Amino acid sequence: MAISSTQANIIGAIIELAAMGAYTVIFIDHLKIMFRRRSMLAPYIYLLCTSIVIFALSLVHAITDAWRDSWVRTVTYSIITLVSDSFFVYRVWIIWNKNYLICVVPFLLFHGDIATAMYLWWSLLNSMVDPAYTLNLNLVASSSKYFMAVTLALTLACTSYKLKVVERRTRSSIPVETVGHKQISKVITIIFESAALYSSLLVIMMILDILGIACFFIFMAVIPPVIGIVFSSIIELYYILSEVPTTPLGN
Repeated sequence: MAISSTQANIIGAIIELAAMGAYTVIFIDHLKIMFRRRSMLAPYIYLLCTSIVIFALSLVHAITDAWRDSWVRTVTYSIITLVSDSFFVYRVWIIWNKNYLICVVPFLLFHGDIATAMYLWWSLLNSMVDPAYTLNLNLVASSSKYFMAVTLALTLACTSYKLKVVERRTRSSIPVETVGHKQISKVITIIFESAALYSSLLVIMMILDILGIACFFIFMAVIPPVIGIVFSSIIELYYILSEVPTTPLGN
């Protein structure tokens, strides 16, 4: 039995609160690790500030979801996405030795991400002030699709860049004699560091949105805490595996 958009929003809000609870626990643990590895280096300060911003925005998104404020919720979601995408691009730039030529595709896609986000905000603004409310809601829906499509393309591009490095690093860092554990560790590392969960949710959201299925709103509600969990997990995994705590996201 199909559910309505109202039911989907309610279910999404409930699941989001549960996800925020899990994210809060992970975020606190993440801050403890960051505190132990504290540094005055610019990359460390950037990561710490990004962590705090994502958590704060995710909290705002959860609150606006409960209050049913769709305008603030959508803007908050898009800002969280831009912040996390900037991190993915930054990480690709770092792991490829700050080579602008190699990273030109992620850089261009991120600019497209910003452009489609601004188009989405403009659509939202028009839907609030223009009398032709129904027409503008269609504009908001189409602009949301563009934003998600560019975000997905950016995430997949950054994932493909990162997978090459992850594959090389796991091959060289795990002893050959532990073949079974090697494969498991390799898979787990790739899943976490490639943000596979985030990419999968974006694909599902795109499909549901194109088909006009109300379950889309459930996944949209869950995305912000998932972004936070993915971000915190990537940083935690790096610091756990790294032997050099003062050079975040190095090779």
